[in-house]
Amino acid sequence: MMLFQLDDDTAERSMGQTVTSEGASTRTESSTPYIFTDWLPWYQGVDRAVGTADLAFDTDVPVARKQNVNVLRVDLHNSAVSFCTTPAGGKYQTVGDTVTGFLSANPAVMVAINANFSWFDTDTVGGNFSLMGLAISQGNVVCDPRIPAPQPAPKQIADVPNDTYAGAMAMLISPENEVTFQLVTQADPNWPAETYTAIAGSPNPGEGWPPQPYMPGQPLLLVDNGVNQATPEACPTERIAGRTAVGASADGQYLYLVTLDGCENAAWPNGGAFYDIAQWLIIAGASVGLNLDGGGSTAMACRDSNNDPILMNVPYGAESFPGVQRAVGNFFGVITQPLS
Repeated sequence: MMLFQLDDDTAERSMGQTVTSEGASTRTESSTPYIFTDWLPWYQGVDRAVGTADLAFDTDVPVARKQNVNVLRVDLHNSAVSFCTTPAGGKYQTVGDTVTGFLSANPAVMVAINANFSWFDTDTVGGNFSLMGLAISQGNVVCDPRIPAPQPAPKQIADVPNDTYAGAMAMLISPENEVTFQLVTQADPNWPAETYTAIAGSPNPGEGWPPQPYMPGQPLLLVDNGVNQATPEACPTERIAGRTAVGASADGQYLYLVTLDGCENAAWPNGGAFYDIAQWLIIAGASVGLNLDGGGSTAMACRDSNNDPILMNVPYGAESFPGVQRAVGNFFGVITQPLS
């Protein structure tokens, strides 16, 4: 069961218009049309919206590009809301799982997305994974980017030496659900001692085990002060693919979880570039936003009325086969309660 759908009363909008959803307005001169639904209460403190566009959000040369997005808006002021990530385990740092498997293993988690870039000994459920960038699960450090990451062929340098390496930018959440974004690397080694949850991201890394420099030419933050920081390109250097991102509102009340479906091996332009996923963050209402692992790793899941884990998006975890989940090393989950 996939949960991507559009309400019958949604209307196509230009990027120069205001989205009807509360607090979500666009900040660009692009004329690319899109659809974005009103927010629907999903769980306590969690609302959901979906969007679609048939063109890229490129300001100069809009080109055909099928974009389907799922967005969760988490109210950080709601007392029912807290967070968790994949805990430490296995020979390296974490044990690989799928997003629905992560929900099954964590009964209190209602929704989840994939998080840090990761590498593995075997890319299967139960495989051993090393992460790129800071990862903290319920107050416990899972990945310390200041030291070498365990892996089959160890490199005696830090997991993230500096801000040119994958996983350099971290999203930190305090026990009071205060969200901040900051560099955490060997060169920028400190983070708040009270951090309860953390994940990290960046533009895409290169091939191979970490540490890995990320793809040059794109920013560490997709969105900063409400402005799209990525480079709009009709034919971007990165592949058109699935994207996962997180962002926060300027007033600190909302956290946004966004997945953009896509298949990097498809013959058709299915998915998005960094500029596209950044624009969806802005449409949702984010003032700051960060790219996470994407491509075949992009996944979002929730619990249905029977409390069973189900996919919300369409992942492409195995070549060009839709709906196939990929085992990855880290997930970010929202703990809350059903609406009733």
